[in-house]
Amino acid sequence: MDQCACEETGVSKGRFTNCPKASVIYGSDETLYACAPSFEAAMKLYGVDCEMIVGEGMFHCYPLFRICKEAKEYPKACGEMRIDIDRRLQKTLREW
Repeated sequence: MDQCACEETGVSKGRFTNCPKASVIYGSDETLYACAPSFEAAMKLYGVDCEMIVGEGMFHCYPLFRICKEAKEYPKACGEMRIDIDRRLQKTLREW
């Protein structure tokens, strides 16, 4: 494939001006992993301090599964992600 589908759909076309430090977690066996290089380049273009974490052989959303030893390798990033998802879910449920 000559062009990443992510570039065609706009995943890496976001404007990340003033974006705070970001930890982006991918599993190497998930479809979105193909977008990692273009997304990382877009973040760097806007000067974002971006940590790219790849769980080798892992699936989409693997950090949510505490049973995965790979999720334990990055306790801060994975823990913050779980807390953020829980906070957003609770807010949505309250509004619903």
